[in-house]
Amino acid sequence: MSGFDSSTWFALVAPPRTPADVVARINRDVTEILQRPDVRSRLTDLGLSPVGDSPDAAREFMASETRRWTTVVKQAGITPE
Repeated sequence: MSGFDSSTWFALVAPPRTPADVVARINRDVTEILQRPDVRSRLTDLGLSPVGDSPDAAREFMASETRRWTTVVKQAGITPE
């Protein structure tokens, strides 16, 4: 099928109003961990592609995914049961 892309992704999120310095520290620590060769190797062995990007990039990615799948659901006429 042409033009179809569906993937599973995972993100680490924090509650609303989490202080920016706490978010920055968690992001820095997680990014460092994801760069460790042993961690990257294990994740890629499992078929995963570790990213470890900025909180802003993650926020935009999640917003983009929400927009995309909202459109798919509406176009398909999917409704909750």
